[in-house]
Amino acid sequence: MKFDFNEVDIHAATMNQLVSSMETNAHQIEAIRNELMQEFAGAGATGYEDIMARLKRDNDAYITTLGNLKTSIQSVGGTQGLVHSTDTANGNMFLAI
Repeated sequence: MKFDFNEVDIHAATMNQLVSSMETNAHQIEAIRNELMQEFAGAGATGYEDIMARLKRDNDAYITTLGNLKTSIQSVGGTQGLVHSTDTANGNMFLAI
């Protein structure tokens, strides 16, 4: 099996851009949530607070997951990633024969 690590780098960069855009969207959702929480008042606000608390929890978990995904992409893919290290190590085993 031959890996084209230049292509892997390109795809890793594309994935990182996509994840960064997703993080931006999640932060925008949080900003909108905060604005709505400041403006919403009255009898209906109590039920709304519960929904917004759940949204915050879910959004925070989503942001954390996106961060983990970005870290995984960076550590596994590309010319400095684990796939490259493993490929090099396996190639060296064949050279030692």
